[in-house]
Amino acid sequence: MPHNELHRPDIRLRKLQPGERTVQWLLIADPSREMLAHYLHEADLLGILLDGKRAGIAAVLPKGKQLCELMNIALLPEHCGQGHGTRVLKTLFRRYKRKGFSHMQVGTAAEVPSILAFYQKSGFVRTGTRKNFFLKNYPEPIFDNTTQCRDMARLERAL
Repeated sequence: MPHNELHRPDIRLRKLQPGERTVQWLLIADPSREMLAHYLHEADLLGILLDGKRAGIAAVLPKGKQLCELMNIALLPEHCGQGHGTRVLKTLFRRYKRKGFSHMQVGTAAEVPSILAFYQKSGFVRTGTRKNFFLKNYPEPIFDNTTQCRDMARLERAL
């Protein structure tokens, strides 16, 4: 089928096994190997498949019996801006609700309105801000396009 606006690829999540190449995928959304190390071995690492082909990754960290945190979500650039990320979030919400979680949290750059809007359109509500998070925790400055990321917005939603 030729690629066009009417084609909505099938979205699946596949649990990644130890040893599968995951770090380069996680680095798409989080450029610090040191920060990835904080959750890499405890999070559920899920390959995002579009029509059966790997197109991204998600990392979800259980933080208790009812709460989990989306630590990382990344799609290859050619899959961005087409609604796939929103559909992946909905798939994650269903998956973690079935696992017994009642809430999901996420932290993201507070300075980038498009990222905040992405999460808020999917039902996340801002719960706070971690001032200077990116300045204190990353060895190099983090930029989204030309905007330097300084503060982390904290968001949460019921599943």
